[in-house]
Amino acid sequence: MVATCGDGVQCTDASCTTGANGGPEACDDSNTADDDACLSSSSSEATSCVVASCGDGFTCSDASCTTGANGGPEACDDANTFDDDACLSSSTSEATSCVVAACGDGFRCTDASCTTGANGGPEACDDSNTADNDSCLSSSSSEETSCVVASCGDGFQCTDAGCTTGPNGGPEECDDSNTSDADMCRSSSTSEETSCVVGFCGDGFFDPTTEECDDGNTIDGDCCDSVCDFEEAGSSCADDDLCNGDETCDGAGTCDDGAPLVCDDGLFCNGAESCDAMAGCQAGTPPDCSTGTVCSLPDCNPQCNAGQCDEANDECIAVPANEGATCDDDSLCSVEATCVSGECVVTTETILSPSCRWIIIGGHPGESVEVFTGINARQFGNDICGDTGDIGGKSFSEGRVVVTASSGAGINFRDTVEVEGDIVTGGADLTSGDFTTVPGTELNSVPGGQIIEKNDEFGNPTGTFIDTTGSHPLVGVCDADQDLLVSSETELNGLATTRDLGNRFKVPQRDTQTIVLDPGLNVIDIGTFLVRTQATLIIQGAPDDVVIFRTDDTIRFSVGSSIQLAGGIPPEHVLFYNKGTECFVGEQADGQGSWFCPNTSELHISREAIWLGTLLGSNDQIFMGHEAKLTWAPFFGR
Repeated sequence: MVATCGDGVQCTDASCTTGANGGPEACDDSNTADDDACLSSSSSEATSCVVASCGDGFTCSDASCTTGANGGPEACDDANTFDDDACLSSSTSEATSCVVAACGDGFRCTDASCTTGANGGPEACDDSNTADNDSCLSSSSSEETSCVVASCGDGFQCTDAGCTTGPNGGPEECDDSNTSDADMCRSSSTSEETSCVVGFCGDGFFDPTTEECDDGNTIDGDCCDSVCDFEEAGSSCADDDLCNGDETCDGAGTCDDGAPLVCDDGLFCNGAESCDAMAGCQAGTPPDCSTGTVCSLPDCNPQCNAGQCDEANDECIAVPANEGATCDDDSLCSVEATCVSGECVVTTETILSPSCRWIIIGGHPGESVEVFTGINARQFGNDICGDTGDIGGKSFSEGRVVVTASSGAGINFRDTVEVEGDIVTGGADLTSGDFTTVPGTELNSVPGGQIIEKNDEFGNPTGTFIDTTGSHPLVGVCDADQDLLVSSETELNGLATTRDLGNRFKVPQRDTQTIVLDPGLNVIDIGTFLVRTQATLIIQGAPDDVVIFRTDDTIRFSVGSSIQLAGGIPPEHVLFYNKGTECFVGEQADGQGSWFCPNTSELHISREAIWLGTLLGSNDQIFMGHEAKLTWAPFFGR
């Protein structure tokens, strides 16, 4: 009979073909079943009369089976030897041979076929036990907790040494099945420090079941006291800042702001008070009312005033000080001055001090002296004073023009004239030529009693004025300085002679002569003083030397003559004083020094002459010819 698998006779001869893969049989148990110790399956040559094994894909459930757990029948066989699926086939232990996987068996079932994890799915962990107090929950109480990684708030307190879901990554102190912080088990996810921690007063988490408040501390005085109860209404909750007032509790845990501390005393002169959080109100810094901040020349003399705080007007002001003390009025021609009611009042001046205030001043008792300037004549550096004025076309005055005439024609402007400063009369009219206007206006004339602001060539205000009211302060100054010229004659005549050059001193035509001065004051008397055409006179003196040429008859510097200074003597220390009747500078002459000619009918500066000094005196007219140029240099040498 031909041998077959399952015939009960194990065919072991080399000629046998009924075993696995057409070879000899490994076993033959007289049946063709696959659930016993000898597989006789006809489904595959590989399993024909083969000894059963765990993982062969056939569950050996017969009593004869030894391939299951502990050498008994198999509970399952899934054709593999893996331990991560629903049928454990581990060779590491007879206990896990073809055993159905279970949560807690020590093998994490992760295969898609697994049903031992949460909600009948794969396992998240498996730690070989079914305890719920460690990092892998294996509770049989709920499918949701079957082989699940422990977390704070899962309802199972993880107390094992390996737990990391408690405070600071350690075991849990509590677990109340929630992640709320409003109960006695803090389960906050905001910080590892509050993960499953037993709550307490002062931990900063409000538990409405045991606390009225919780402000994160157990300090009294902040409206939530040391046992987490509200402090009573009106109790202090000061914040150590004195400036925001006295804070008080409202009885419901809130600290209400106090009334801010008012430090301002309302006094300007005390300065702006401030508040220091620790020390309270602090005094302000008074405004700087020092003299230098409120008083400066030319409007205020700091030597005669002092700074003071004016509380009534909230400002710093200057008030008179140092009454009667010596002061400096900043004038080159003052010798002595004292403080009087805040003003530096000059008590003693140099001879011819009006030269410090005017570039031209004409005046003589009982006479009306006219200042006459020719076409394109020019004056630079200071003001003009006379009784009347006749100003030539295209002439220019850098300063102010003042006449004392109170009626009639005060100043006549011939053709276009430019005056940079104020134009002032003692009340007299201003007139102009037929085809021109009064400077700074579109008017042909301005009658007495007017104040008019001057405009520039584009019609814009210049800030300077025409004043024919007679009340302008310079009218009085001009008039007083004309009187001073008279007293100056007396002083000059009384000076002792230091050198006498005789009845006649002359520098011949085209010649050059030098007068060497003695140290100090030189009063040189001459009858007639002549410097002829194109001649040169050199006056040589030191910077501190002063010379007064005092003549009795004539001073005449002819055409093209030149008066030059050498050795450092300044033009302010040179005076040509003539008691006689002729003071004359010829055409194109040039020179330096002031002129005082109180008795001549005409102090005459001819056309195109250039002079550095001042023109003082005359009993009728001070004349500047066409294109003559005069630059101010006052005489203050005596």
